[in-house]
Amino acid sequence: MRRRALLAACAAVFVLALALPSAADAQNYPNRPVKLVVPFAAGGNTDVMGRVLAAKMSELLGQQVAIENRTGAGSVVGTEIVAKAAPDGYTLLITTVAHAANPAFYKKLTYDAVKDFEPIGLAAISPLVLEVHPSIPATDTKSLIKLLKDNPGKYTYGSAGTGSAIFLACELFKRMAGVDVVHVPYRGAGPMLNDLVAGQVAMAIDATSTSMPHVNSGALRGLAVSTPKRIKAAPNLPTIAETLPGYQGYTWGGLFAPAGTPKPIIEQLASALAKTVADPAVRLRMEELGNEVNENPTPEGLAKFLAEERTKWLGLFEGSDIKLD
Repeated sequence: MRRRALLAACAAVFVLALALPSAADAQNYPNRPVKLVVPFAAGGNTDVMGRVLAAKMSELLGQQVAIENRTGAGSVVGTEIVAKAAPDGYTLLITTVAHAANPAFYKKLTYDAVKDFEPIGLAAISPLVLEVHPSIPATDTKSLIKLLKDNPGKYTYGSAGTGSAIFLACELFKRMAGVDVVHVPYRGAGPMLNDLVAGQVAMAIDATSTSMPHVNSGALRGLAVSTPKRIKAAPNLPTIAETLPGYQGYTWGGLFAPAGTPKPIIEQLASALAKTVADPAVRLRMEELGNEVNENPTPEGLAKFLAEERTKWLGLFEGSDIKLD
């Protein structure tokens, strides 16, 4: 019996050793391409940001950082893939405020947003734009609220999925304005914007990076920005808070690795991210897209930020009737 127990223990240790990256693996990292999972469709803010970051990080790491879009369930599908990936630094996640808020909507998540991930760094904060299709008879936040109050349940808003940044911003808007707008979820901000421009949905509160080109072209009408102060990317737009005091919605881009990824690899990735956002060309491109670059992205900083975000959004939506499982 003792011999069998000893053999079983040795086998378990052997299997565990095979599953975990070795010190040599960490020292040689990376020696093949790195996959950066975007849990939203191509064309949205997270996808665009990920591609900007991946291009420069590829140079710094000496290996291609390849984007892989894995959509579904407001980021849950792609996030789960990374949570279950080998903790070797070759499968990473770039995600948004949805990572903090999803536990409020999914009781049976197969991953823990904190315990199953190693934070790498917060790349940027992304302000949002309240926008409508030009056929909607509203020219500012006040007139939009009046229109929605006069027509409860008639108009729709599009999102990148329940739990996504657009969803959170719109639901917060609905609560604070006291209006009834029907939610239409998509598998990403890109498909949602296509339908918004086509007039299939009436409104959204989406990232400046993807919205402002449509606003500037006249395909959409921008009404206001979601931040407490006006922003450089849309200097002529007032804030939603000027009509709804205290309103603040945004998204962000944070990089994570699976839990158990060796600390030297996390440190190397964090260093590459910090150098990436400090690069003048990257910073300019991010700012052109309307993103506010984080000047000091660190694992510790992202961990603290995520904790604050979870407190904020779970406090708003836990116990609500919005449940997805």
